[in-house]
Amino acid sequence: MTSKNLFSKLVRQNLTRSLWAVTLAALGCLTALTLPVVFTIQQYYENLAALQRDPTSWSARPGLTAAESLLQSMSESVSFVVSFDNPLLKLVLIVLAILCGVAMFRYLHDKRQVDFYHALPISRGRLFLVQYVTGVAAVIPVYLIVLLLTLAACSGGSKTADFDVQTAMDDMLSAAPISRIYTNGPKAHQLYKRHLLPRTGCPAICLPSTSPANASCSLERLVAAWRCVAEDW
Repeated sequence: MTSKNLFSKLVRQNLTRSLWAVTLAALGCLTALTLPVVFTIQQYYENLAALQRDPTSWSARPGLTAAESLLQSMSESVSFVVSFDNPLLKLVLIVLAILCGVAMFRYLHDKRQVDFYHALPISRGRLFLVQYVTGVAAVIPVYLIVLLLTLAACSGGSKTADFDVQTAMDDMLSAAPISRIYTNGPKAHQLYKRHLLPRTGCPAICLPSTSPANASCSLERLVAAWRCVAEDW
């Protein structure tokens, strides 16, 4: 048996004996990634329901509506969870690295296993690489799979959130005699045209943004532009 074939066989054998590491990695990643994201999305829907009952229950960020601020807050929370800034994810990966390192090289403390492995026609450097590759293969693929599943869940939650906003707009238009819609800035106007105009059929009037980011627009210009809302009212 060539050294290359022996290398592959040893990696496969080690992975078969290390299914506990795969299981532990799956549980750890689910705990650090999926569960916090699911909790965040659930909290978002609870806050969205509260916002629909009481529009003052959530403070809007500058230049955004309360619903947009709530969605942005959820997105920021999810981004933090799936990033390496997540302290729980760091802890899980560190613990897995330590456990895999101890398990993969425990044969060094058994003279019979040391004699067996060192009698194989493979260099000690490649033998070390076998244990290292086994540990990586037991953790990293599981982490990537859980991460992809978590991101897929986020994508589904985002689409549902868009649907909820559209449904809320339909309910509001059917319940109130709204004949004219204004948007606060070009970005809000762009989002309205993309997501809501096809459902409402009511073109919006774009007014200058009142966000501090639009500091080039003076207060006098803003008042003059937004006066049409009071006149229409």
